Amino acid sequence: MKLPRILEPLRHRDFRLLWTGQTVSSLGNSFNFVAIPFQILALGGGALELGLTAAIGSATTLVALLISGAIVDRVPRRTVILTSDLASGFVVSIVAVHRSASSTSTRHRRSSGSPSRFSDRR
Repeated sequence: MKLPRILEPLRHRDFRLLWTGQTVSSLGNSFNFVAIPFQILALGGGALELGLTAAIGSATTLVALLISGAIVDRVPRRTVILTSDLASGFVVSIVAVHRSASSTSTRHRRSSGSPSRFSDRR
């Protein structure tokens, strides 16, 4: 069966795995980005908490990007991708467990929103 030219890279197993993994990771990060404000509102937060969450997320992203830029240049790409996606998944899982136990506060959301935002920036 002849694939259209645009789908030819999918013949390679490694590329299919990378493409599928990155697609799932991007979707998860997008859902998390949308879910954070709703989580804060559900916990009784308001505009101040939403603003603080965005500010802290942006500040930690900036600091993490400056520091990690030098590190990423010295580490294989595969290791960087796997580590950042695993860290993001771990943080989101911890937040989900806290939320299901109803022990999450807006303080937890502000501190845990940053790693998943950082992992989306490669």
